[in-house]
Amino acid sequence: MTVEVVTREAPTVFLKFSHITLYAHNLDRAIAWYQEKLGFEASSVVPSQVASLRHRELRVSFDLEQIPQGEKLGKFGPVPYLDTPDLDQVIAVLKRRGVKCRKPAAPKGGPRYSSFHDSEGNLLGLEEAK
Repeated sequence: MTVEVVTREAPTVFLKFSHITLYAHNLDRAIAWYQEKLGFEASSVVPSQVASLRHRELRVSFDLEQIPQGEKLGKFGPVPYLDTPDLDQVIAVLKRRGVKCRKPAAPKGGPRYSSFHDSEGNLLGLEEAK
């Protein structure tokens, strides 16, 4: 099998890696576990919905999103997010490249975000930088 390497100018619409979203049935228990076992600090928490955790030394952020009991955690998988200064611009660029993005949404008091799937079905997220 021969793989053709296609080089193209990378879009300048991404600022940096943002975070990874993980899912939990019990948000309080998950927050405590990441703090106690791995040394993460909670930077913001919306009770029973989502928590943003940051690890200073690793320079990585995780969002923990609560899902209903009974929902299978494995069906979601971790979701890497990319920061962008203009979510609508990135969606337009990706659309021109044949990528279907979900309609942007924004949690109460949170940043706008969207997501899309890669060629293998992996979910990737976009987050508008504040």
